Amino acid sequence: MKKIACLVMSAALLFVLVSGCNSSSAPTASPSPTGEPLPENLFSMDTVREGEQYGAMTVSSVEKSEDYTSVKFSGEVTISGTWSSDSSGLMGEYITLNLDEDSMAKIPALSESDIEVVLDPVLTENKDVLTQFGPTGATGTFTITISALTVTDQEESFPRTAVLKEILDLV
Repeated sequence: MKKIACLVMSAALLFVLVSGCNSSSAPTASPSPTGEPLPENLFSMDTVREGEQYGAMTVSSVEKSEDYTSVKFSGEVTISGTWSSDSSGLMGEYITLNLDEDSMAKIPALSESDIEVVLDPVLTENKDVLTQFGPTGATGTFTITISALTVTDQEESFPRTAVLKEILDLV
């Protein structure tokens, strides 16, 4: 009888130990300064690793140098909000997207106030589609699908750039 009780106790202990070790779980967001968990789309440039998921996108690469860190994300995501067509001498013409609240949760970000994403004219496969947004100074609303996102802290670069895959609605 003692052997059966000992076996049952050993099996129960083994079950508790094994069930508490789940190596396939996704990384959890670090707590905020107030102790509350951060939204699932927020990450830190210091601790981000390839393969982690933030929002609806997965880290495909992390490039760290002495001067900057650049994190590339992959995954098709449909986002919406308002847009404006801008230009600067250094960056040329570009489209700035201001994400709505639902879209903000889908896209990786460094802080909860990150609402801007710039469409990357270099990496967008069909560059003619960017002209549909209109001339510099034009504004409107959008629903698009992006296929990649880069977040960087490199100076003289946009903090978040996205690769446009498809325009679903543009006004």
